[in-house]
Amino acid sequence: MASVRVQQLIKKYDQVVAVKGMDLSVEDGEFMVFLGPSGCGKTTTLRCIAGLELPDGGTIKIGEEEVTHKQPAERDIAFVFQSFSLYPHMTVRENLSFPLRAVKTAQSVIDERVMMAARMLHITDKLDRKPTQLSGGEQQRVTIGRAIVRRPQVFLMDEPLSALDAKLRTEMRAEIKKLQTDLGATTIYVTHDQLEAMSMGDRIAIMYGGLLQQAGTPMEVYDNPRNLFVAGFIGSPAMNFVPCTRSGDSLSLSPAEGAAAASLGLDSDGKGRFATTPTGDTSLVLGVRPEDVAFVEAGTPGSLPVRVEVVELLGSENIINVGLAGHIVKVRTTPTFRPTLGQTLHARINQSRSHLFNKQTELNINAER
Repeated sequence: MASVRVQQLIKKYDQVVAVKGMDLSVEDGEFMVFLGPSGCGKTTTLRCIAGLELPDGGTIKIGEEEVTHKQPAERDIAFVFQSFSLYPHMTVRENLSFPLRAVKTAQSVIDERVMMAARMLHITDKLDRKPTQLSGGEQQRVTIGRAIVRRPQVFLMDEPLSALDAKLRTEMRAEIKKLQTDLGATTIYVTHDQLEAMSMGDRIAIMYGGLLQQAGTPMEVYDNPRNLFVAGFIGSPAMNFVPCTRSGDSLSLSPAEGAAAASLGLDSDGKGRFATTPTGDTSLVLGVRPEDVAFVEAGTPGSLPVRVEVVELLGSENIINVGLAGHIVKVRTTPTFRPTLGQTLHARINQSRSHLFNKQTELNINAER
């Protein structure tokens, strides 16, 4: 296996710049996930690493070798596409062995590697079937197995689970991650699904508008988002945002039209966490995750009155939508907590886990220091 280094990568399509100066390193044996919405540049970056697209600027290294302008066959990579891309006239065994037969590998080696891949992917009883006789999950296993038998330096996967149903995607996520761990394979995986990214990646590279917004472990990007985009993209439900300004030792929550203003006093942890928060007219955005808001007794220090607007019953948990200064704030609760619509409750924000963002730069003020 090998590391991957992308430096100042630029890719244009006519006047559209799809990737704008991408810098990223993927370590040997690491599972890196490219995450972002459609059109953010994640698949384009992956295709440049694979050699399926030639960049307009920058360099790409696999291991110690620069491969920026090399053909895909010269890069020692395996690419798993979104579609299953199997040969319909071949059996599973023939599909798995095809990459090895193409380079005239000895039959004994082919047999050994095909059986190894089939055992790892639990398809030994499907080896003599045609792709049309397989389920979607089984077809994707064969596609992944065809990449495994080659034993490349790097695995590249472009949304390989997007065509599967939700239950099967959940099962395949765990299988692919275990497979990658067992092989110790350097893997770059593209997805727009943040649950896939959080559950599978050793690190996540979050992209938007052709730019790398933040790279880090799943918990780093979840607990310490660099900017408003990352904070809003990671997490389900997404982080709550409330515009505000700082006034002395409190945050003045900017009310929506027709709503009453509210003020949030900074507790002792808050004063330390937001010690450099600008005061006065600087526009800020308070970011709070749904699990960091708790319902408390009236009169609890630091609590604010809120009105129940929507109750989402999800089985394992409930999401309570409440109105705060005219803004909807989602609160994660246990499934047994079921308030009535219109009810007035009191909520307390865990300031030690909250964030303040500069509205102009969109950066986390802690990241700006």
